[in-house]
Amino acid sequence: MMSRENTNLAAEFFVLSQLQRLGASVHITLGHHKAVDIVVERDDGSMKTIDVKGSATQDWFADGLTRSKKSHFVVFVASVNRMKDIHFAPEVYMVPCSHLGEVIQKVGKKDVVRLKTLRDHSSTYRDAWKKLM
Repeated sequence: MMSRENTNLAAEFFVLSQLQRLGASVHITLGHHKAVDIVVERDDGSMKTIDVKGSATQDWFADGLTRSKKSHFVVFVASVNRMKDIHFAPEVYMVPCSHLGEVIQKVGKKDVVRLKTLRDHSSTYRDAWKKLM
């Protein structure tokens, strides 16, 4: 089984790769305990920042997610129990941090984002790569 850290790192590089393929000018930040994983430099000189959350299953813990930055996104990458299948494309959801309240649920004392909730909002967030450009 892949560690949570490796799952997140694989998700970060997947998102970086997809944005690079779309022609974005992207930079990855490395290290532990960071709120920004990827920076997208736009043609007009402005920046968008991304926090990538990878999951090998169907849920993400959402404690501590940044919710107030205007040009900050959380990208949820779901491998749905197929993390080691390199022929499987994960489900990817781009959620502006100002919209996180729509997808975060309380489970006990924890904030959680469920894949089912993201799928319910799929027309807005799934594969919305252009929002990051």
